[in-house]
Amino acid sequence: MTDTERITRTCDACGQEDDHPHHVMYATVRFEDPITGEEITLDRSVSRHLDCCQCDHCAIVLKHAGDARGLDLADHIQSGHEPTQAELREAGYDVG
Repeated sequence: MTDTERITRTCDACGQEDDHPHHVMYATVRFEDPITGEEITLDRSVSRHLDCCQCDHCAIVLKHAGDARGLDLADHIQSGHEPTQAELREAGYDVG
């Protein structure tokens, strides 16, 4: 992926806007308004830097990212590296 193909986003965790890799978690909430009966749909999606997810110990991100940060993290993910059980254990995960 070239730099011109990267999308600029704002991280919901730290507020920084850049083109670094993000973990986007989509969530849509639907409910019926108790007064009007109208169906209401709210977008509760969250977009966070992979770095910020690493700091919060997000298992999905840590499994694929290792210790890489920023654009190095993007290169690492695109390399297709899958962590070994030993690497996950070393990162503090209970892998059995």
